Amino acid sequence: MKSPPDKETAAAIDLLQDLVARARKAGADAADAVLFEGFRCRTRSGSARPSGFERSEGQDLGLRVLVGKQQAIVSSSDRAPKTLVALVERAVAMAKSRARGPVLRFSPTRPILRTTGLLSTCSTRQSRVQKP
Repeated sequence: MKSPPDKETAAAIDLLQDLVARARKAGADAADAVLFEGFRCRTRSGSARPSGFERSEGQDLGLRVLVGKQQAIVSSSDRAPKTLVALVERAVAMAKSRARGPVLRFSPTRPILRTTGLLSTCSTRQSRVQKP
């Protein structure tokens, strides 16, 4: 038996399901959404000693909607409620304004959740800035 998702994962699932429901309510025949989160760490060294440490984090939310045979894909890194409303409105408006395309399909209707472990990369290469 699978254990229930942690709070962070459950919140992400709720966000994506809400986004898809909003898109359907706004006029999309079908919709799907994806959320990516990640971070990057970097150390700087000088004189064979670490001289700094940087960490950056990022997230991106994507929404694809179908209206008839037209589709639109939009994304945002902002999860603010008013941004999500605008994201849905923009996606549906874009799909309605596009020319009809070839046959489009979605994957099975069951939710697909995939999480990946940490991906670590390390470079031992040092770059040196040469003064002119």
